[in-house]
Amino acid sequence: MKRRASEHFEELEMLSLGIEGKRMLWKVLGTRASSDGRLVGFDFSGLQRRAESQRRRLEPFRLGLAAAALAG
Repeated sequence: MKRRASEHFEELEMLSLGIEGKRMLWKVLGTRASSDGRLVGFDFSGLQRRAESQRRRLEPFRLGLAAAALAG
């Protein structure tokens, strides 16, 4: 069965939201790391940059599928 562009767009939209949620989690944990010993030793800045990179690489595909889904 052939999948529609709108279905693929929904999947990429959810993936994009997951990446953004992860980025925000790393950001908040990074701000708490200096006052919570359980968070010492994690590279939250690096994890946040990695999520930003993932989002940047995904975005052209997401936008392309959004255009295709809206075109019908």
